[in-house]
Amino acid sequence: MTARQHSLPERPNLEQLKRQAKDLLRAARAHDRAALARFRVLPNFTALSDDRLAATPLALHDAQSVVARELGFDSWNALRESVEEATLTFGAAVTEFVDAATSGRPDRAARLLELHPGMASADFHAALLLGDSARVEEWLRRDPSRAIKPGGVRGWQPLHYLCHSVVGARTPEGEAGLATIARRLIALGADPNLRFPWLHHDVARPVLWGAVCHVRSLALARALLEGGADPNDGVTLTIAASGGDIPALDLLYEFGANANGVWLTDGSTALYAILHWSQTPAGAFWFLEHGADANAVFAPNGETPLHAAAAGWGTDLVSALLAHGADVSIRRADGRTAYALAIANGNDAVAELLLAHGSPADVPEVDRLVGACSRGDVAAARAMLASTPALRDEIAIEHYDALYRAAEQNDVAALEAMLACGFDPDRGDAAMGMNALHKAAMAGWPDAVRVLLAHGASVTARDREFHATALVAAAEGSTHAAPGRDHAAVGRLLIAAGSPTDWEAGAQPAGHVLDVLERWLRAP
Repeated sequence: MTARQHSLPERPNLEQLKRQAKDLLRAARAHDRAALARFRVLPNFTALSDDRLAATPLALHDAQSVVARELGFDSWNALRESVEEATLTFGAAVTEFVDAATSGRPDRAARLLELHPGMASADFHAALLLGDSARVEEWLRRDPSRAIKPGGVRGWQPLHYLCHSVVGARTPEGEAGLATIARRLIALGADPNLRFPWLHHDVARPVLWGAVCHVRSLALARALLEGGADPNDGVTLTIAASGGDIPALDLLYEFGANANGVWLTDGSTALYAILHWSQTPAGAFWFLEHGADANAVFAPNGETPLHAAAAGWGTDLVSALLAHGADVSIRRADGRTAYALAIANGNDAVAELLLAHGSPADVPEVDRLVGACSRGDVAAARAMLASTPALRDEIAIEHYDALYRAAEQNDVAALEAMLACGFDPDRGDAAMGMNALHKAAMAGWPDAVRVLLAHGASVTARDREFHATALVAAAEGSTHAAPGRDHAAVGRLLIAAGSPTDWEAGAQPAGHVLDVLERWLRAP
């Protein structure tokens, strides 16, 4: 729904609308029946009797939601944005458009463009983001040095904007325009191996990653590769594989990508890296089919891809690793085989498969305890602890992957068992400091969140990478949610549990996350 479909006045005034909400709240609290009746536009109040409605504590955000819904908006936040968009000067609208189009907010960018369709003609960076190659060419013809000049809202080079646009590839014409512009910029001196001036996991991501994984345009990626972009940049191949993007992998391979390439974050092979976070085995199968080493050892812990797969993947992927030469006898630095990891993670079918292929069968007793927990077998776990109480003290950081996996997969029985046997719900992972509550919230599982909160998980704990609470993780996860998840319900649970919603200076969530959080906070 666009701003033109709503019933805003010709010259909307946000301050006046705020006053209307305050007047409505004041009247409702004075038990004005007409004012109270207006609150029935909100789903939570629709079925309340007059007496129940009069006794219900009402807040300003409730009144603001009423005003918004009466004007045809889903929320006060949507109303506020539309008023701001309608009242922006042209120059301010261009600035807001460029910001939205490079911060993952395509809907806001589209609304601004509808209100001010002349942006591409008036602003070089807007034309870049929209893939308007004819307009960009006009700008470059007047000043070819623009091709490599930093500028615009973000102070980026043009190729940065092109490879971080959420609007350019929405139409075939726009996507073709992005590719045409990329070739033109490279011809004028732009570096196809340019990296974004911000770090993620201490790695500056390349523009090729932006084209493949953010803009999601193979046409743009091909233009960069033809211009000399490195397909083995340590980032793009791995992230594309983690998402199972086979067409992108095939394109990168066409230009020389190495299936044994290194993941720049920690120096592991890309195959080993994606087994820790991918939601699909497709990329791993692709790596194996294209020559990846199934026995490549990750030096810091001595693990191979088989160790990683045994912990959390199924027999199909483990069988593929075995078919490509994975060695079941290799022990990681602490002496554990892949079989021991399968046992510790309750992955019994994989454990049986590894035994059938000749794996040694020795397993530390603490791993069997954790395995019982992973299967949700509280009785077996408690029996083991009753027999050997010291096992509780042997639960170590390497066992917490089982807890995090249970949180990510909404395995409530496993969570209950692990927490009952001494796992700390607030212990963060080694990579980013994300705890089980972060992971359940990011995945959008209300049931897992309820279990963790019931066992004392802290809603104020922050990860190391983004300094984010579980509430922020839930909002971020909602922007790329899988079917069947309910991030909004998770958000309500965390807010009700006392999650902070004010942000420390320098630790504010990204704009698209703030949009989600504000919507949750103002929801009836």
